[in-house]
Amino acid sequence: MYFRRKIDDFLIQWKQDPSHKPLIVKGARQIGKTESILHFANEQYSSVVYINFVLDKKFRMIVSDGYDVDTVIKNISLANPAIRFVAGETIIIFDEIQEYPDVATTLKAFRQDGRFDVICSGSMLGINYKKIHSNSVGNKTDYEMFSMDFEEFLWAKGYGEEQIDSIRKHMIDLKPFSETELNIYKSLFLDYCVLGGMPEVVRGYVETGTFSGSLETQEQIRLDYEEDVRKYAEGLDQAKIISVYRSVPAQLAKENKKFQFSKIEKNARSREYTGCIEWLIDAGVVTFLFRHVFPIDQRERVITVRPHITGIYRHACTAAQFLPPAQRGADHAERPSAHPCLKSGIAPVIKMRFFRLYAQHTGRRIQAGGL
Repeated sequence: MYFRRKIDDFLIQWKQDPSHKPLIVKGARQIGKTESILHFANEQYSSVVYINFVLDKKFRMIVSDGYDVDTVIKNISLANPAIRFVAGETIIIFDEIQEYPDVATTLKAFRQDGRFDVICSGSMLGINYKKIHSNSVGNKTDYEMFSMDFEEFLWAKGYGEEQIDSIRKHMIDLKPFSETELNIYKSLFLDYCVLGGMPEVVRGYVETGTFSGSLETQEQIRLDYEEDVRKYAEGLDQAKIISVYRSVPAQLAKENKKFQFSKIEKNARSREYTGCIEWLIDAGVVTFLFRHVFPIDQRERVITVRPHITGIYRHACTAAQFLPPAQRGADHAERPSAHPCLKSGIAPVIKMRFFRLYAQHTGRRIQAGGL
């Protein structure tokens, strides 16, 4: 089952642009980048060359002899002689390029050559871009993909443009929903806030109609993210990064939503942990809120962070706040409030529109929930 994503329309527009450049799709892991790219490629091209630098380590030598297109194509064919390249009909997908970031140096050559379309994809690219020999500045297009937002969640549930346009029109016109509409859409939004936007979690929910197994899937994804810290963190204390990563949901679940370094461990100081938060931001796991102060053109960043991947922190909060274990596989009409996740559900939607997130500044306190 393929879930429609907002990147789908972007990819079509990208291909239709006669002067399109090689594309780099960035985003956190397990948000559906590869699935969306392959779905697009298989529908739009007669020849799809897919190279995964994690699974196919033999391709990690394709630029060892140079970055020009002919050399790269020759080395790919040497690694797998079954691959065929047809000019004008072939798309080359370099996946998991965080494992071989230097392949991005070839994008300038591919753009100038023009025979083949190229899409690169990977997670942790904010961490690994520094390793690239030359980043092909001006010869590539970057697209940042996020986990599923509420509109994509509604698509997955089978809702069409008519219903979604109706929701949008009610909100724009400030027109109240009918009682039936309000109850249904409220229930759907709370389901989304509890599940989050990770496609694997949403797929299980859509297929079964229950929350069965969702908590376990979210927990596994969280553990996978911790493994990424251990694998990719360099020059920083990995234990500190993981401490911050684990502390974010625990702090946001409390009444005081402000992130405090002192809550990570005793005598913790901001200078010791700011670099850790920057690392998690580059990895696409959390995002900053900015303090909104007056006059309006004076804004400063504060250490107020919010999960960027809706849902994966659900395990860290009290299970009763979201869904009692006895109800995970049963009817979920009577569900406890998911308020601690509401703002984490809204934040990615704002980020997808390329807006900064701001927190209200009232006196000396930062209300992290004010977006």
